[in-house]
Amino acid sequence: GENYILLALYNFVLILSLIAVLSPHRQDVQDWARYRHQGVSSHKSVWQDLIVAEKSPALVAIAINLAIVTIPWLVWISLTSVVNANDGQNDIYRLKVILAIALSISLMMIYATITQLILLLKTPKRSFWAIGTLGTVSFLPPMILEFIGISSWKHPTVWLFSTFPWAAIQHSGATTIFMALLAELSVLALLNFQLTRQVRLAGESATKALLAGR
Repeated sequence: GENYILLALYNFVLILSLIAVLSPHRQDVQDWARYRHQGVSSHKSVWQDLIVAEKSPALVAIAINLAIVTIPWLVWISLTSVVNANDGQNDIYRLKVILAIALSISLMMIYATITQLILLLKTPKRSFWAIGTLGTVSFLPPMILEFIGISSWKHPTVWLFSTFPWAAIQHSGATTIFMALLAELSVLALLNFQLTRQVRLAGESATKALLAGR
């Protein structure tokens, strides 16, 4: 239990740093979107651009890095499942751990999408607002929950939607964790729909501004 939480916390801080480093700013995304809009990089698929292009939104690159970080966890869980194949209770716990990993990944992707949306704003000091928002949504909710006495063992469902769902997996059923995952994936889909729209609008406005200046 404690080893899970410590390792998850380490990975969490690492991923937050990754999000801050990889997420491009408004001008970079606007340039990339303009090139895509004008067909300059049409020889590459949009997926190729999202993975390797420096100015494209970093969500796909972040997702790939999250998958890389997750692989050792899944390999370890699979190996221990083979060793203790007859232990039904351990198998249920491993299922909950896998669901918690998926929950953490979806939460990280939500944070990455929010960060990218903030960096697309026209407001000054976007980096400051992005880092501030990322830090606030990551650490403030668990601190508030602890402060007002909503513990992970008394109210595990609430903690499943916090930055540290690991604290609640022992006290939650697999079905509850799965439903929390579906809820987070729905939020992620809505945020990415908005991000796609914003990037498209940025490319169109940049193209119009370029044509008007000629």
